[in-house]
Amino acid sequence: MIKLKPNKERSKQAVLAMKFVLVASGLMLFAQGYTVKLLMDIENGNYLSLGSGENYLIGIGIIGFLFMVAFVFSAIFFIMWFRRAYFNLHQLVPGKLKYSEGWAAGAWFVPIFNLFGPYQIAFDLHKNTENLLIQNDLDTPDKSRFSTVGWWWGLWITSSVISQVSNNMDDLSTTGAWIAIIGSLISIGSGLMAIRMIQNYTKMEELLPQINDVSARGGIDESDLLDSGI
Repeated sequence: MIKLKPNKERSKQAVLAMKFVLVASGLMLFAQGYTVKLLMDIENGNYLSLGSGENYLIGIGIIGFLFMVAFVFSAIFFIMWFRRAYFNLHQLVPGKLKYSEGWAAGAWFVPIFNLFGPYQIAFDLHKNTENLLIQNDLDTPDKSRFSTVGWWWGLWITSSVISQVSNNMDDLSTTGAWIAIIGSLISIGSGLMAIRMIQNYTKMEELLPQINDVSARGGIDESDLLDSGI
């Protein structure tokens, strides 16, 4: 019997968490812009007072902490949604997907593989779900879904590389501060694409229970009332 597990609540949690990351990223971007201004002032011989310097460091620390907390929670909720989506698809097309369901979580933590694995799983997820819906006359082809996945991953990898470059530069370098700003802007773009990707897939996933084999023999496993389990 085909039984799908509920994933709508997880998609909502992932989107909400990512919105918090975008807010924190906006604050971080403001702080980075202010840092550039301070560095330029220092280059021109204008220095902060001791009190202003301390307030600046405290502010930067608070914003950095908020960003890290938001990022960690968004990563957790995203991976929970991602794995549940891949799990459900495995129930519908057993043996046809590129990776096992566990890799939807594990791919993020394996060096080298995490540079392309999550993208391949996301593409696999969208391609097979769309094909399944089309075969059952529940949907039509939509190339924008796949371009969203491509933009999401391309921006994510780019922002990660830029962030690494920025972290290895002198903290008091104006150039390094500008690179950090560019990285933050690209990261925000990646976050927006991730939200759009989740929303796009959720619309497809909501149609899956209408597939004949699912509606006749299974449906959504509502016994998972608390949506527990990764």
